Amino acid sequence: MAACVLPSPWRPESPVHRATSSLESLILSLGSYAASGHSSPRDQDAHYNAILALCIARRSLRDGLCLRSHIASIGHAPSLFLQNQFVNLFSKCGAIDMARQVFDEMPHRNVVSWNALLSGYLSNGRILDALLLFSVMVDAGPSPNHLTYLTAVRALVATGSRELGKQIHGRILKEGFLSRAEVANCLINMYSKFGELDDAETVYCRMVERDTASWNSLIALKARRGHTDDALVLFVDMLDEGFAPDEFTFGTLLSLQDTTFIRELHGQITKRALCYNLFVGTALVDAYGRFGNVKIASQIFDLMHERNVVAWNSVISACFANGKAQEGLRLFLEMGEQGLLPDEYTISILLKAAASQLSVLVGRQFHGVAIKMGLQTNAMIGNSLIMMYAKNEWVSDSFLAFKDISEHDLISWNSIVQCYLQNEEPEQAWMLFVEMKSLGFQPDEFSFVGALAACASLARHQSGREVHGDMIKRSIISDAFIGSALIDMYSKSMVVSDAWQVFSRVKHKDLIIWNALISGLSQNGYLDEVFKLLYWMREEDFEPDKFTFASIFAACANTMAVQQGRQVQGLILKSELNADAAVANSLITMYCRAGCLREARQVFFDVPLKNVVSWTAMIGGCAQSGYSQEALKIFAQMQKDAVKPNAKTFVALLTACSYAGLSNDAGKFFEMMEVKYSIQPSFDHYACMVDILGRAGRLNEAENLIKSMPFQPDALVWRMLLSACRVHGDVERGRRAMERILALEPGDSAAYILLSNLYASIGNWHGVEEVRELMRVNGVKKEPGKSWIEVNARIHEFVAGGSTHPNTKEIYLRLKGLLKQMKDEGYITEIALRLVKSSRLLPASSSDLPVSSRRYRMAPLVANSSVVHPQQLCLPPRLRRWRFSLPSARCTNSGEPLLPGVADPLGNSTERSKGKGRVFFLDVNPLCFDGSQPSLRSFARWVDLFFSRVSLRDPVIAVLDGEEGNEYRKRLLPSYKAHRSKYLRRSRIFGNARQDFLSTTEPQIVDVLLKCNVPVIKVHGYEADDVIATLTDQVLQKGLRVVIGSPDKDFKQLISEEVQIVMPLPDIGRWSFYTIKHYIDQYKCDPSSDLSLRCFMGDDVDGVPGIQHLVPGFGRNTAIKLLKKHGSLEDLLSAAAVRTVGKHYAQDALIKHADYLRTNYKVLSLRRDASIQIDVDWLSERSTFNDSVALSDFLRKLGERHERQKLYKSCRGQQKPFLDLTYAIKAL
Repeated sequence: MAACVLPSPWRPESPVHRATSSLESLILSLGSYAASGHSSPRDQDAHYNAILALCIARRSLRDGLCLRSHIASIGHAPSLFLQNQFVNLFSKCGAIDMARQVFDEMPHRNVVSWNALLSGYLSNGRILDALLLFSVMVDAGPSPNHLTYLTAVRALVATGSRELGKQIHGRILKEGFLSRAEVANCLINMYSKFGELDDAETVYCRMVERDTASWNSLIALKARRGHTDDALVLFVDMLDEGFAPDEFTFGTLLSLQDTTFIRELHGQITKRALCYNLFVGTALVDAYGRFGNVKIASQIFDLMHERNVVAWNSVISACFANGKAQEGLRLFLEMGEQGLLPDEYTISILLKAAASQLSVLVGRQFHGVAIKMGLQTNAMIGNSLIMMYAKNEWVSDSFLAFKDISEHDLISWNSIVQCYLQNEEPEQAWMLFVEMKSLGFQPDEFSFVGALAACASLARHQSGREVHGDMIKRSIISDAFIGSALIDMYSKSMVVSDAWQVFSRVKHKDLIIWNALISGLSQNGYLDEVFKLLYWMREEDFEPDKFTFASIFAACANTMAVQQGRQVQGLILKSELNADAAVANSLITMYCRAGCLREARQVFFDVPLKNVVSWTAMIGGCAQSGYSQEALKIFAQMQKDAVKPNAKTFVALLTACSYAGLSNDAGKFFEMMEVKYSIQPSFDHYACMVDILGRAGRLNEAENLIKSMPFQPDALVWRMLLSACRVHGDVERGRRAMERILALEPGDSAAYILLSNLYASIGNWHGVEEVRELMRVNGVKKEPGKSWIEVNARIHEFVAGGSTHPNTKEIYLRLKGLLKQMKDEGYITEIALRLVKSSRLLPASSSDLPVSSRRYRMAPLVANSSVVHPQQLCLPPRLRRWRFSLPSARCTNSGEPLLPGVADPLGNSTERSKGKGRVFFLDVNPLCFDGSQPSLRSFARWVDLFFSRVSLRDPVIAVLDGEEGNEYRKRLLPSYKAHRSKYLRRSRIFGNARQDFLSTTEPQIVDVLLKCNVPVIKVHGYEADDVIATLTDQVLQKGLRVVIGSPDKDFKQLISEEVQIVMPLPDIGRWSFYTIKHYIDQYKCDPSSDLSLRCFMGDDVDGVPGIQHLVPGFGRNTAIKLLKKHGSLEDLLSAAAVRTVGKHYAQDALIKHADYLRTNYKVLSLRRDASIQIDVDWLSERSTFNDSVALSDFLRKLGERHERQKLYKSCRGQQKPFLDLTYAIKAL
């Protein structure tokens, strides 16, 4: 195109141009100049282009038409560029039909011509015309470019056509435009709008180049789906890769429902000077308002240079949402003073505030403002008016507001129905519901709840049943919310059996539905059933509230059951004590000391105004009862409620950490009390820290802490250290502690006992005898243990070894029977940890040794591997009731003691008599995720089913990913698992560390596996897959079969006649065996080709790209056909290098991408060189004695108390619904 240089009369600085203010005059002058013959056609095009550019900039359709008419009148043939500009002008001015006329009259068109008209159709809302034009262009026009596809994808988003979107995605892939960031971003946005999260992530992972818009698209997608953690991790990755976030990035992150990172994001925004940006500032105000910090929200709002109505709405809403009604009104008035008119959102906020915080009279004034602005017909404002007047019983005004709405939506109808129900006019409510359906509105669950309430009030049983049937037809599930309304309707219609059926079919019950059924039974006179239901309700961990008790009192009154009413009154009187903080604190302490943590928790939650004593008592109670994690959660909530802890609070916290072995957390709390709360550590705090370090085996740190205490340590602290030395077998340090104790308290019998136990634990029986002699010389006697128990209001005292109780003989006989039963079931007493009365201290044989002196036969492991075993487990005090079920030892021919089943893996056991024995490997890491979300519950459920339904008593070996396990593959392929959420990383942006889910929960996972007698293996530098592959080879060499429990398809390369896979299937909640026969049926080839096949197909889960994106026609069928003919990948590549092996595109791909495929082969193949050797002890028959208790306890801690019963019911497929009330009550 020629440079646009106007002759002097039309240059901006010329007097003629200054006098000509109209483009039309300029066009006429240009025509005179052209007629004079001083300009060439090329120069004329340049002049016309300049004028046309001004027309486009000003959206001047009239001047554009004038110019086009002038060009036609002088017979000038416009260039292709000029014609394209006319199409662009008419499109932007809304004259799309004129644009199409110009397009059709063009003798020649290029891709710009098509794109201009295509964009015009889209911008003018002619979506179908745009797609039709795109189709014609693909068939008969020039090849589309990336701008064409951008417009086409945006048009598809407007239509919502997923199928067409995938087709255009395929064309983009085929033509190679996915490498352009803007095209990929548009595809991500398309899949995001369609709700196709996986496809959007796939596009993102395959992007060659990314820009800020790419990151924004994926972050917004994660946020829209509620994946808060993933969105934040993506933000950190975005910063790590050097991309600067913009206002859209921060706007999306601030919309997340997570209070943790607001301040950190605020810091990032301030650092980038975006606080004054209108969009970001408004988002910040909204975020702080949502999370209750009105002060900071107001400060940010005051700092904003520019404010629009949205910003004012955000700060006004923040004030009203947090109880600052007067401040909200002041801001509204200030907004008007600055000349800004409120919109429908502003008025809606004010009306909601008038209903809840202000008065209805103030609300009427806002109603008047809406009328003056002509907003009374808006549905949002109308709905707010309905609810405001309904709350104040102004039913007629509510109905007038409803009539004023120009276009009713479903919320409008639901609101007016609820208005009449709240004001006890069910007949009108029912009529409105019927009218709503007649007008074609589709009721939702709120609509049906209103209709059921109307039927209940009118006692219209048949109408209620019709509504219920309509709900079933519309597939509206009877959850607790809808179920409560149905129960209420059937109960008031005196059809209790139907109410009971509704209740039994609700899977997830809440307190409301329990109250609904109790109320229904009460209304119909079923008093006994009410009390039975109350008992069942409490068994299901639902505590009755005031509504529950109201229903029970009603039932008592109806049946004249005065005595039962008095008993319930006693419960009410007790619960009302929670209103007084001092009394409630005493109750909490009492319940906690008795171990009744549920009652204590209930009292605690009933306290209206908790003080620091309330919180401390609850934290201490949880700690004493062993619920350390709950104690820490309560402290976290205490901090959120801005209650300042005191010194006793931190004693309780440190106690909780001590019982749970949380030494790192304890250190943080110990530092926090002084740094954050200015509380000087006392002797009790130091004593707790010594106990914590001692339990954790950090004896040197514990001793140094004692020596560095700012006050003189007493015997208690040294006794804690001595106890830790006894547990960890540190004799020298134990002796030093003993010397300090004797110097302070020479008669401390507990210290002698601890030292004696220390010697016994290492088998130093001579040392035990010396301690006994020293006690005798010093005249120290061990105080006998005592215990008390209350039975039938009488207290009984017992002394160890005593015989003064009147029932001594019966007691000892019973005790002897319990000891025998305990021994028969595998529990063994720790005789080494007590002083024996016999002078012969050394046990006669190894079978007489205590548990602590008996060891499994385990081969030494290499330096980089770590194996934990049940015998090596150190339990906190509340879990020391655990004793692992170790059957009695027996001797082999060599006389060496072994556990049953360990000696010969190919022995004649029941399982192995049927053929080769089996060894199960359990891949732990994938089981710890529910979909993409980390979940300990998922792990517990799958392991429970695995032990009870799959492995039974076969040996099981659990394997975890080792640290830096994927580094080897990342060096080969940087994209390996690069797209996964990086939970292991610490954020360098945020102040607090975001630790990996598995690393923080690994101790709990290992703990429950050990209790189930399953060894757990983790090898540094190796993933679990590699360790399992290594050990599989070793097990096969011993003549055993292998079963691998994992959903990971990497293990398919190991499948053979001797190796099977058992996979968890989440959709049906089962483990399913996968054998060589299943593989052949699925892939029509031998499993030996699996690895080679996956090199072609790739692995999206692990971030290993296949060859399809490089060679679109190279699919699974092609790969299978080639591998069947040539065998392995290497043989195929070697053949392709010397001769033709397939179609031309396949031949070219094999030659061109040979190195690429070989890299995939190295990445996907399982390594067999992990530094680990199988131990014969791991191949013994697994004892399942502890499974039930261990897994039940684990699930209970996760809040899944009845999960095991549910799992077993679902496995049997025998869920017994209650068919009638009589059967239900009997089942209770």
